[in-house]
Order: sequence, then C-alpha cells, then structure tokens
Amino acid sequence: IYNVMTFNAWELAKTMDRLKAYLKTEKPDFVILQEITLKDWRALKELKTIYPHMSYCDDWLCGVALLSRHKWTEVKAENFGPHQLPLITASFDGKLKGLQLLATHSARPNWKYSTQREQFEHLATHISKTTKSPTILGGDMNATVFSALLRDFAANSSLKMAGKITVTWPQRFRQLWYLKLPILQLGIDHFFVKPDMKILRKWRGPDFGSDHRPLLMDFRL
Repeated sequence: IYNVMTFNAWELAKTMDRLKAYLKTEKPDFVILQEITLKDWRALKELKTIYPHMSYCDDWLCGVALLSRHKWTEVKAENFGPHQLPLITASFDGKLKGLQLLATHSARPNWKYSTQREQFEHLATHISKTTKSPTILGGDMNATVFSALLRDFAANSSLKMAGKITVTWPQRFRQLWYLKLPILQLGIDHFFVKPDMKILRKWRGPDFGSDHRPLLMDFRL
C-alpha cells in the first residue's frame, strides 16, 4: 500500500513548520505541493533524509514541488504547453510497476477561464497519448467535481476522479482577504487515476495554516 498527498501551501501563509512536522511523522510516500517559493523549497530540503528524491518547478509562476521516498527513473518539471501549466512528471519502475505520477496547479478561472480550459485540454491530450497504467495526477485544479471542465478532462484523458467528494478550500468558513464574501467550502484539490487502479482511502488532512487543507489517498498497485 502506498499513499500520496497534495497540498497548496499558499505562499502568504506560515505553513512550512507545520507541514515539515507532519511529514516527519506521517511520511507519505509521495508529496505534491503548490505555491512553493524558493524560500519554502530551501526549507523543504531539510527533509532530504526522508525524501531523497525531490523536484521543483521554479520557472515563471510555476511553484510546484514533488517529494518522493522512492527513486524515480525520470522526472521533468516545467511550465507545460502553450498555456504554461505548472507540471512535474515522474516515472517509476520496479515495485512501483511503471507508475506515472503527475503534479499540477491549474490557472484560476477568475483570471481567464479559457486559459484554464485550454490547459486541461492540452494536458488531457498529452496523458491519453503518453502515459501508461498506473497513472496518478494530483494537485490544485481550481475546479469542482461538478464542473464541465473536469468532466471533459476525465473523458479526454481516460482518467477518473479518485474517491468521494472531499472539501479542501477555503479552509475556514470565514471571509478571506482575497474573497469579497464568505463562501461554502469546496473540493478543488483532486486526484485523477487510471480506471483500473485500486483506491483504498481518500481523506482530508489537518490544518497547516494555508487556505487549503491537504488531500491524501492510499492506493495499491
């Protein structure tokens, strides 16, 4: 059994100390992070003994990191495609049976919905042509399970959303400085997987101080 966590650390929040303490204790196999600054990245390197395999996309507005307890055969961090989707892709062999793990953070729809849609369309085409089973895509996708955008992505990529609906944002039922009004909590952090993958459990992690809660998943290959 393996587990993976995705978490938007929100660079304006003081999350690193809580996050590092959790990772030192719980040690999930794979950790996907968004909104990671260079300062955060330096702090995360303190976990090198637990996560000897680390990748960080620090290109323009990327800020995605991937930590792994398992050695990958290949990893690539980039702003992917014509619409600069932050993306890290890691490949594993051996006991991980060719696992393809992708970490992402899509554009926010309030910036430009058409950009977000085109990011997902381009990624879906890429996944359908290049990835093999088993495959996991995780990250902050800035869209709910009910959105046409994610339904279309699932159909075009041949992936399915893993597990039940789990709310992750905003962390608190309160007004945040960047929201004009309080809103209900939504699930905008997700895992997508190949249909034949065995998902054992998916749950929301503890409050680390970000406006997101981490999302975790146990799976078997």
